[in-house]
Amino acid sequence: FDIAIAGRKVTAWPWLGAALAAWLGAVAGRLAASPEPVAHPGMGGYCYTFMLLAGAPMAVLAVVALRRTRALHPGRALALAGLGASFLALTLLVLCHSPQARLIDELGHLAAGATLIAATVLAGRRWVKVD
Repeated sequence: FDIAIAGRKVTAWPWLGAALAAWLGAVAGRLAASPEPVAHPGMGGYCYTFMLLAGAPMAVLAVVALRRTRALHPGRALALAGLGASFLALTLLVLCHSPQARLIDELGHLAAGATLIAATVLAGRRWVKVD
């Protein structure tokens, strides 16, 4: 919500890139160490569904909060809200996910994150005035 405050510059952009690079590095390391890195198609659907079900309420709350703040850059704020909801959903998923890494699961995680970001931006455009 820092982006919604007038006169404040968002200094988190480099940190977002660093966090994404660290997460992708950890995924690559887990896939390299996995005895079965590629799984059968359809196995990533559980991760995708879980992340959407866990992230959707968080994204809705973020859109409601952004509507009340009247963000200066609503498009960016909505995208960051969707990104935050997807990272929080992924954090919840880690609590019940198997420790073994599979490529299809990781692709499901990425697809769910992209879906949450896109859904937050598209759904939020109606309630948060996007320029």
